[in-house]
Amino acid sequence: FGITKADVPTAVLADLGNEGGIKKFPYSGEHNSADISAFAQKFLDGELKPTLKSEEVEAEDTAGDVVVLKGTSFSELVLDNTKDVLVKFYAPWCGHCKKLAPVWDDLGEKMASSENVVIAKMDSTANEVDVPGLSVKGFPTLYFFKGDDKANPVKYEEGRELDDFVAFLKKNAHNTVNHEEL
Repeated sequence: FGITKADVPTAVLADLGNEGGIKKFPYSGEHNSADISAFAQKFLDGELKPTLKSEEVEAEDTAGDVVVLKGTSFSELVLDNTKDVLVKFYAPWCGHCKKLAPVWDDLGEKMASSENVVIAKMDSTANEVDVPGLSVKGFPTLYFFKGDDKANPVKYEEGRELDDFVAFLKKNAHNTVNHEEL
């Protein structure tokens, strides 16, 4: 929850009823029943925005063949454009993620010539996003955001080899898929 000793006493409303994980709403008001009740009512009325983790955005994040997403750059790089984006949500300690990493890098290299097709990754242990339709419960989790339908992310559940990803993109991308032979 990101609470330090210096923050105590404090309170955080944690919403566990979300498909995408825990949503955290830190409380910063006075610790009395009226103020806490008003805070809880704002939550129930949908007036609060969750607090999300994010690493600092760096220029290098978009310099390589695989775009590195951070919590605060996710909307700009994935949602607020018409590019087709295939995202790997991963944890650095995850064995399956480590196994997929070289294939993901190869896919990024192969798709580099398709300027409107993006291969991306996000360390989900250090970054969080609140996107309807997105549910990351294990690692790696892969989602496709179609260029003309960002409101309906598609969970990728097909093969995990390079040719599987290329075939999926050719079949499902809104934009033209060019690729370099490796």
